Amino acid sequence: MSDFKLNHSIIVNGEGDIRFDFGQNNAGWLEFDSPDQIGSVEMSISEYNETPDYPANYPTKTARPKKYGNTYRLELNPELYEGVRFGWIHVRSFSKTWRITSVRLICQTKPVNYKGRFSCSDTTLTRIWYTGAYTVKLNLLKDYLGAILMNRGDRFSWTGDAHPAQAASMVAFGNFDFIKKNIEYTSTQSNGIRSYALYWVLSLIDYYRYTGDTETLNNYIANVCVKLDDAYKVYGTDPNLEFFGWDERLGSGFEHPNLPEPQNAYKMLSIRAWNEFSEAMATCGRRDLQEKYRGYATEKILELKKTHEWYHSFGLHAGADAITTNLLNDKEKKRYIIEILLTG
Repeated sequence: MSDFKLNHSIIVNGEGDIRFDFGQNNAGWLEFDSPDQIGSVEMSISEYNETPDYPANYPTKTARPKKYGNTYRLELNPELYEGVRFGWIHVRSFSKTWRITSVRLICQTKPVNYKGRFSCSDTTLTRIWYTGAYTVKLNLLKDYLGAILMNRGDRFSWTGDAHPAQAASMVAFGNFDFIKKNIEYTSTQSNGIRSYALYWVLSLIDYYRYTGDTETLNNYIANVCVKLDDAYKVYGTDPNLEFFGWDERLGSGFEHPNLPEPQNAYKMLSIRAWNEFSEAMATCGRRDLQEKYRGYATEKILELKKTHEWYHSFGLHAGADAITTNLLNDKEKKRYIIEILLTG
C-alpha cells in the first residue's frame, strides 16, 4: 500500500483538481477518505502530469468513486487495479467546505522473490536492471503475464510482449513454473501477429536453456515446427506482418509493417528462430530437426550474402535482428555497427 500521510486534512474550499504523485508506476487502485464529503467528485489515474484525455476506443480512467463508509474508491474494472503513477481528485461542484483526511493506492502484485541480482560500477546500469525487473513484477497476474498500462491494462498475455518479460522474469525471480504456465497459455495464440509466433518459439527456447526441461520442449516440437515452417513459406514474399516495427516515439513503424525495414527485420527474426531451434534440437538428440532448421537458416543467410554489403539497406531494427542471428561474421558485424548504427 502506498499512502500519502497527511499531517493535516486537505480542506476543500471550491471546485478544482488535486494531483498526487506516487513517485513510480504502481499496480494498484486509488482511494481517499473523507468524513464529510459533499458535492460532485470524480477521480482519475494517469501516468502523466496532466488530467488524462483518452481516445474514444480506450476505456476511460476518470469516473465517480464508489463510497464505502468514509472511503471513496475509483473502480475502473472488476479487478480494481491499474498502472498508476499520478492520481487525481476532481471537485466538480461545491456547496460547502469539506475535508480529505487520507489518500492512498492499494497495491496488488503476485508474490515473488528477487532471486537474481545485478550490480556494476555504473549505478545507472544497476538501476536500469532493477527497474526492468520491477516493471515485469507489476505485470505478473495470478496465472499469467499481463500489461498494467495507462490506456490498455490488458488482462491477457500478448505472446510477443511476453518474450522479453519472461526472459527477464526467469533471471530476476527464477519463477520457472510460472513462465512454463504462460508459455502453455500462449502456445496456440499469436494475437494475429506473425512475428509473435516466432517470439513464442524463442520464449520456449529461453525456458529450455534456463531449466533443461527437455520434456516440455519435446511436447511442443510439433507446435514449433508449424510456426517455423510457416515463416519459411512466407519468407521473402512481403507477408502482411501486422504490428511489427517500432512505436510512436520513433515514427510508428508498427503501423506500416510492410515497409522494407520491418520486412527485413522479419527475415532476420525468422533466421534467428530457425537457427536457435536447430541448436536446441542438437542438445536433445533430434538431428533431423537440427539439420532441417539449420538448413533453413543457412540457405537464407547465404542468399543474402551473395549481394555485397547486403545489410547496407538495413536500419536499426533489421540490423539488430541481423546481429542476433549469430550468423554474421566479425567483419559484417563491425561494419554494420560502425557504418549503420554509429554513423547513420
